[in-house]
Amino acid sequence: MHNAAIQLSKLTPFIPYLDEDTVKYVMKTQRIFKDKFGEKEYTDIVTESKLLPNNWANVFKKLTPP
Repeated sequence: MHNAAIQLSKLTPFIPYLDEDTVKYVMKTQRIFKDKFGEKEYTDIVTESKLLPNNWANVFKKLTPP
């Protein structure tokens, strides 16, 4: 579950590129993880996700939101 929370956290920068329903689902799932892990541990997970490499993310930086 920890790895799933990390991967979901890596999607946060791409929210402007997602449709409204997907954004709602991502935010709902983030709340579920936050409730499961607790505020402090979830914050640590988000920080950890930012420190891990994101090679595929460079592609999306070149796009502009709709």
